[in-house]
Amino acid sequence: MCKKRALALVFLLSLAMNILVLVLDVVPTIYPKLQSKFLPEKTLIDQSFNESIIADLVYREGLKMLFSEQPIMSFSENVGFTNRLLNYRSKTSKKEFRLNNYPRSFLMKGGFDYAQSYEKDVNQIVEYFDKEISNLEYKIKRIDQAPLGIVSLELYKKTKNKKYLDFADEVFAYISSLQDQSGIITYRRNQISVLNDTYGLAIPFLVLYGETRDEQAIEMARKNLKFYLDYGLSNSGIPSHGVNKDSLTPVGSSNWGRGIGWFALGLSSFHAATGEFAEEYEALIATLDNLKNNDGLWGQFPGSKDDFDASASLLFIYAQLLSQPCLYDSDKLVKKFSPYINNEGKVLRTSGDTYSANYYSKTFGRSELSQGLFLSVLSELNRCD
Repeated sequence: MCKKRALALVFLLSLAMNILVLVLDVVPTIYPKLQSKFLPEKTLIDQSFNESIIADLVYREGLKMLFSEQPIMSFSENVGFTNRLLNYRSKTSKKEFRLNNYPRSFLMKGGFDYAQSYEKDVNQIVEYFDKEISNLEYKIKRIDQAPLGIVSLELYKKTKNKKYLDFADEVFAYISSLQDQSGIITYRRNQISVLNDTYGLAIPFLVLYGETRDEQAIEMARKNLKFYLDYGLSNSGIPSHGVNKDSLTPVGSSNWGRGIGWFALGLSSFHAATGEFAEEYEALIATLDNLKNNDGLWGQFPGSKDDFDASASLLFIYAQLLSQPCLYDSDKLVKKFSPYINNEGKVLRTSGDTYSANYYSKTFGRSELSQGLFLSVLSELNRCD
């Protein structure tokens, strides 16, 4: 009897392990490849929709993403059963981390930008902001949340409600807390390297906060940009992923697309507001122009691996529009992106979260980041029509 029970237990354990392997390893590995090959998503390139219809589709899907409690962007790779178990309770696997991060922040900003520019019902976004973000329970835990401070400042300028200014003050206080003794901001506290992600997240907020609230923020932005311009750029004007603060040497990839986009966004927002760093901005844009793919867009690693990346492309375009308004024709731009927008209005082909310098995602999919950036780009172009 004991032997039979032992065999039954072994069988059940074996069955459970096989199910786990199937769920955590086999299906996540094989299904996306099978889907891509045999069931590719239908995109808007096959439709005769005009620019305004596509824009509204992207906006409606963006709102669904924003109001959903389920994060969409990939924050992990499918690296096998054992690693999935070991990382099951890691920080990046937690829902809170994935929701209160840069993809969601840019989606909030993009939705707000679009509603304002296209005269949509902005109240539903403001109500969501008031309920979920601008309250005593919500905490600023990461620099990734800085774009929410831009929305808050815009709401303050519009309503003069002090609660929005108070929220922006919290964002500024958090960014200030990331400074080292020399005033250099790091992506996370006490990091040895400064990462270019920091610039696309912090600088646009610091510029608007400086114009609205405290000029000290402008000087903070200037000092940090000068640091990276001095130590983090190649001769072509392209920023490396990071700069080691001790040795002042570049680290990481020198052609990570989204990282270049983060830096371009920070540099352009500061240049647009102050007129400074014009030579550096123009050199960066000229190099990026030479790195376009055959569709006039960019890949995950421009100049080497030309797998289209929506987030890199949209960051480059958005950065350009801040300093060069009306640079793109909205109809032509939407047409370029139509092969990468599905029939529901979801922007496709965004590379997953980056784990560290030299450790980049191989996963592509939907993301709140590209959805929001696309809406912000459309909003900028709508001012030109």
